[in-house]
Amino acid sequence: MFSLPFTINITDPADLYDFNGNKRNMLSVYYTSCIGRSLLFGEFSTDYNTRYAMVQGFTLRASGRLTINCLYRNYSPGFGGLHSRGPGNSSSGGNEEGILGNFTFETARHLFISGGYDFCRYPWLKYRTNFPSTANKYEVKIKYIPADNLNIELSYNNRISVTDERRYRGIAGVQTSSAGILKTIVRYSVNDKLSLNCRIDHKYVRQSGSKGLLMSQDLTYRFTTIPITLWVRYCIFNTDNWDSRLYIYENDLLYSFSIPSFAGKGSRKYIMAKWELGNFGELRIKYALTSLIQKYDIPEDRDEVRFQFRIFF
Repeated sequence: MFSLPFTINITDPADLYDFNGNKRNMLSVYYTSCIGRSLLFGEFSTDYNTRYAMVQGFTLRASGRLTINCLYRNYSPGFGGLHSRGPGNSSSGGNEEGILGNFTFETARHLFISGGYDFCRYPWLKYRTNFPSTANKYEVKIKYIPADNLNIELSYNNRISVTDERRYRGIAGVQTSSAGILKTIVRYSVNDKLSLNCRIDHKYVRQSGSKGLLMSQDLTYRFTTIPITLWVRYCIFNTDNWDSRLYIYENDLLYSFSIPSFAGKGSRKYIMAKWELGNFGELRIKYALTSLIQKYDIPEDRDEVRFQFRIFF
């Protein structure tokens, strides 16, 4: 029960199935079962408005070196929890039906190859798409772990989606976009106190021919004499436009989730410190600075300071 009711925008057809009112109830059932080398699992949920969600999947351990996974999902338009959602591509948790499969294979000692494919259908309208649409993506990854303190990853993923075609007048057309990202990540732990992470992303959008490049260097240091941990990052990026923007996860305050997008030309730096106050509490402070190169190579700086203090009882 909510103190204030949710309302929808009746002028926007995309919001037709969205939740409105001040009360929402859901019923859910799930199961898991092991059959030989296979693990089966599934869940079905529905609300009083007959909006439903279903997930069915399995994991097969074909051998000691090969693992296969498959997952089917079907979320009706308008379904979705306020604080949770099932696996999928939709941020709302509804209006999506799809199937995905992936595998992991240990081809040799310390060398792993994995790949996956995901096909998704959107039965109703969504953001920037005023018609039912589809999307698919695939990824291939090679991981090499020669030692406990060294991890090297090389991956390529491609996504094909359908959106509205921008027009000055009339009904929006259909536009298919395809973008591929080549990613390299190297993680190295110098010792128990210091670890390094180097990452390079390159993106190419086929329709427009725009490109994007991102390089980042991370450092994590844990002091031994004092209970303080530091996270430091320096990142530079250069993209032709918004279509070739790149995303990268960054460490943030506890219970915060930060994956900023980078477009244009510039850099992003941040430093975050965690101070453990024994059994009393914990203090986190983060300072970040984003610099964008505007016209005539004039930089524009935007900084932010955030802190968090937790008390243990």
